[in-house]
Amino acid sequence: MNVIVLKTNIRYKKELKAIAPVLDTVSGITRWNVALDDSDKILRVESETLGARDIIAQVNALGFRCEELLN
Repeated sequence: MNVIVLKTNIRYKKELKAIAPVLDTVSGITRWNVALDDSDKILRVESETLGARDIIAQVNALGFRCEELLN
C-alpha cells in the first residue's frame, strides 16, 4: 500500500464535503483524509495503483491546490 502525502489549500469542512464524493469514487483509492488542523492541510491517500500526479489532478480539477510533500 502506498501512502501519498500532499499539501493542500482545503481549509473547511464544507470544502471536504465538496471533494468527498469525487475522492470516494476514484478507483484505486483505498482510504483518504485531510488534516484540517495541520498548517499544511495535509491530504493523505492510500492506494495500491495511483500516484501523486493522479491525486493532484483530481484535486486540482475540483478547484483546489495540491502539491506533493517529499521526505
